[in-house]
Amino acid sequence: MTDLFASQGFAETTVAMIAKRAKVATPTVYATFGSKAAIVGGLEAEANRDRWGARIQAEPDPLLKLGLYAAFLRQLYANGRDAWAAAVTDKVATPCESSSSVRASAG
Repeated sequence: MTDLFASQGFAETTVAMIAKRAKVATPTVYATFGSKAAIVGGLEAEANRDRWGARIQAEPDPLLKLGLYAAFLRQLYANGRDAWAAAVTDKVATPCESSSSVRASAG
């Protein structure tokens, strides 16, 4: 999706274009995100999730790793349901795997 916004600009990128790229119906995009701005917010949340995942994975100290994971979750909740819905996908396993590593090494 980011390539559509990059090539067309926000104003010129339509929800119909986004739906076509995603191979879904336009109403599906509206039902999932509600607006074009929420889609951008979701893209930002996804990028942020990946950055958090990298930070959590790189932290060698189990307690600090757990603290980073807690901070990641706090930020998701604080950003509201749109960011939460966009961020909670199968890719969220990266931070979750980190917390599992903490439990395994702490036990």
